[in-house]
Amino acid sequence: MMSNRSWLRPSGLVLTGLGALFLAISSFVIVRELRGPAEVSADPPGSRWADRPDGWRELLLDAEDEAPRFDGTLNGIRIAPTLPRGGASCGPGDRAGYVDRDAVRGEAVEIRPSYLPAGTVAGAETVLACPNGTVLEHVIEYEVPTDYTLERFGGGMAIVRGVTGEPRFALDASAERARTAEIAGRPAVVFRPLSEDGFGPSAVIVAEPWGVTAVQAYGLTEDEVVRIAEGLYGSGVAR
Repeated sequence: MMSNRSWLRPSGLVLTGLGALFLAISSFVIVRELRGPAEVSADPPGSRWADRPDGWRELLLDAEDEAPRFDGTLNGIRIAPTLPRGGASCGPGDRAGYVDRDAVRGEAVEIRPSYLPAGTVAGAETVLACPNGTVLEHVIEYEVPTDYTLERFGGGMAIVRGVTGEPRFALDASAERARTAEIAGRPAVVFRPLSEDGFGPSAVIVAEPWGVTAVQAYGLTEDEVVRIAEGLYGSGVAR
């Protein structure tokens, strides 16, 4: 039977880590694709990955694919593979639309990371707002390069901040990877990657007075993803 979580599984004989993550924010559903590095079937000689048995990535992905999904509330944050539309919205008859990046400057949902892994490149950026100028959401996608000297897998990353009312976030991940945490004094949930050295998807979801902040990454260690999330509060912009 074909899995409905195919975003976790690299395609073809050469592992690529290609994947699509579905991020549900407020009454909107954002589709983002996080990519792992274009990995060859054999790891470079001398790396600690080279000593692992053939197919170790697939074994981890299979285990994640088959594990029970997280569906519930943890640390005050509602998390599930799919969530009904709801949360913040515009006024009667109004619809939110994408606006210029300048609209989010100084807003609570503005993304201004003070830390990103070396070599990270910013990609697509979107700001969603109501016709009256109320900003509902800010999203920035990134690409973190593979670095064998640091033994970093690298891959795609997305930072999302959305006005959702109660903290809520749609995430398809195994329940066993979740733990409670605190980020900048705020309740948070961390989903560790599939291995201690950062293979596979991970996430940090933080409860905000107005909604949620989330960092989703592929190919980074738990410590790195947590550090990125903590860095969102270093500039004093978040409130």
